[in-house]
Amino acid sequence: MNKSYIDNDFVIETRNLTFYYVKNTKQKKIAISNISVRIRKGEVIAVIGHTGSGKSTFLAHLNGLLRPDFGKVFINSKDIWKDKKNINKVRFKVGLAFQHPEHQLFEDTIAKDIAFGPSNMGLAKNEIIKRVEVAAEFVGLSKNILKKSPFEISGGQKRKAVVAGVIAMDPDVLLFDELTAGLDPASRKEIFSCIIKYHNIRRNTIIFTSHNMSEVARFADRIMVFDRGRVVMFDEPKEIFKRISELLNLSLEIPEVTRIIIKLRKLGHNKLDPSVLTVSEAASNIANMC
Repeated sequence: MNKSYIDNDFVIETRNLTFYYVKNTKQKKIAISNISVRIRKGEVIAVIGHTGSGKSTFLAHLNGLLRPDFGKVFINSKDIWKDKKNINKVRFKVGLAFQHPEHQLFEDTIAKDIAFGPSNMGLAKNEIIKRVEVAAEFVGLSKNILKKSPFEISGGQKRKAVVAGVIAMDPDVLLFDELTAGLDPASRKEIFSCIIKYHNIRRNTIIFTSHNMSEVARFADRIMVFDRGRVVMFDEPKEIFKRISELLNLSLEIPEVTRIIIKLRKLGHNKLDPSVLTVSEAASNIANMC
């Protein structure tokens, strides 16, 4: 997205972040191991990896849902576990939306669900109402939808409600764990368009996990690749997707349009750029050949 940064302008930093499942037994298993990364303010970061590679566990550490067994997490240069009494304040700065909206929608109306975060922030009632209305309008939820129960709305509307609930807290960092999984292409595009529009206005940091490589290539400034609990690559999309054989060995895909360009090159169209990641790039590349 061609952003410029100050070198030390980091909103998130992890140092040697390590977490075990099934602790204190012979079956102790490493979930994530020795992760040291820095994420700048305003970046959009995609986190990819095969199922069970540690992506969701990593995200859960960034807003304090999980506490490291070893290592540290810093938000705006502050260790989030230095005083565990303040961990709820961290969750207002770093909002997390889960893969399954049912895990976050539990009130009897959508309006109350969106208001849950702002209410826990101790805001005045009028401010809470305003935030709910603004967040709902931003993601395209009508006032009629706000009156309904989470059980009465579609899967796509549930995802929008979850996004609105995070946006209503106005966090510095938004975490989305497989938010668009299982949705049709039009719904995925609509939800991500809302998120990126909000990001462009607010200039906050977004970190999302996804198995959709076209989604990843289109929206991410940098991509973090997980394998067996470790970060094995962390770079810009064009650099990541150049490493095709490595990605395939990790059971990961490349963007569909990139696969098409590579097939065309094998058919003799050698002037096509194999680093093309989006449809618009491909169209421009092909047009330049004509």
